[in-house]
Amino acid sequence: MRRLLLLAFLLLLAALNCEARATGGTLSDSFLDKLRQVRTITRFEIKKNTMSFYSAGDEFTAKVTSARVDPNSDTEYPFVGRIECEFTMNGQPIESFDGLAMVDIDPRNIVALWNAKEKKWVWSVEMQQEY
Repeated sequence: MRRLLLLAFLLLLAALNCEARATGGTLSDSFLDKLRQVRTITRFEIKKNTMSFYSAGDEFTAKVTSARVDPNSDTEYPFVGRIECEFTMNGQPIESFDGLAMVDIDPRNIVALWNAKEKKWVWSVEMQQEY
């Protein structure tokens, strides 16, 4: 009986630890997931913080170099996340990937807010302009 209770307790702890959190890792994953949703992308591959993809006949790479999470005064959105990303097109550095606008991300100000209720990052160009 003790083993069964211990097992139940350990499973409960594991479930609590699996809850989504506002971290640099979840921010980076969410950003790459949004990038993957750009409709002009035909093929992609994600390895750690880097995504290689094809769009409009060109080969691109997006490498997340920084995923910073800071406190925010809004209780509904208690964290603001900022992504810094290096982009290349056909092996040459470029300033940004304009296709991000298709998925509601400002290509020059990559910012998200953590939705405390839904426990996920929220992306919106309108919101990004405020931060």
